[in-house]
Amino acid sequence: MRRHTCSRGDCELVLVRPDSRLRPGVIGYGAYRLAGGEPQQWYFAPNGSVSVFLTLDGEMSAGHTGEGEGAATTLSRPSVFYGAHARPKILRRQGAVEGVEISVLPWVARRLFGASMDDLADTVVDADAVIGRHLPFLAEAVSEASDWPTRFAVLDRQLLRWTARADSARSSARDPAPTVLHAWDLITGTAGTMPIHDVAARARWSRRQLEIRFREQIGLTPKRLARGLRLDRAIALLSTGLSQADTASAAGFSDQPHLAREFRTLTGMPPGRFLRALSLGCSWPTIPQDPLACFAFVQDPEGGPSPDFPRGGRTAS
Repeated sequence: MRRHTCSRGDCELVLVRPDSRLRPGVIGYGAYRLAGGEPQQWYFAPNGSVSVFLTLDGEMSAGHTGEGEGAATTLSRPSVFYGAHARPKILRRQGAVEGVEISVLPWVARRLFGASMDDLADTVVDADAVIGRHLPFLAEAVSEASDWPTRFAVLDRQLLRWTARADSARSSARDPAPTVLHAWDLITGTAGTMPIHDVAARARWSRRQLEIRFREQIGLTPKRLARGLRLDRAIALLSTGLSQADTASAAGFSDQPHLAREFRTLTGMPPGRFLRALSLGCSWPTIPQDPLACFAFVQDPEGGPSPDFPRGGRTAS
């Protein structure tokens, strides 16, 4: 478990791994508690995962950066579901708020909730519409728990029940195809830099076959996942102070103009402006050496963010 608090004592972030029986499909939990104050906004780099935000107190507005300057989609709900994204996600709050993020891999969400990942890709929707009638009871049980470890235990128990229910259904229709998982490993293992035609060749499918099955089970096409992962890697590198030219080369972009175009397309901002917005949105002033924690709650509950992104998500091995 990792716990961060603000020097003023008015904010708290707790990251933790789930029960080992849920890993690697359930990446982790991120709990947050923020006192009132100025409105704030956070950006979450695209990493292929799916998130459920359970708001226990207050209200969050959720959305994603848009195609083109200033574009965005926003939804205000007590709890929201983010499908797999190729664009950075946004959370905004106006006042005091408390909640939990559950981060899972796309095919796990498909198996547990029976939801179409294709329909949910690059969207943010009311979590009730995906999880159904069990969500209010889960939120209430988590809210009534006395401390964060107890709340995480409540989440573990519920997710284990959902997993057992999915296992008992004995339906292979929601299970991920081994070839899709292999393609996922190839794309995420190279941070989106492997050409998609090479991914298809190694998976022994045509590029069209791969695109159809991948989009069905992951939500994004292989190309969009790769674009998001390259952006994720570029944000991480730029956050360390690396130049845009060197970042473009290291993250798999053809050149610096290509990097700038992708930033504008996927975030609505050029790289420099996005990095400035990122730093202004950071609410964890006690950990400035870890800029990734400012915009990605659940990446590695046990250690620092890693450039590797295996099938189990950004968790330590």
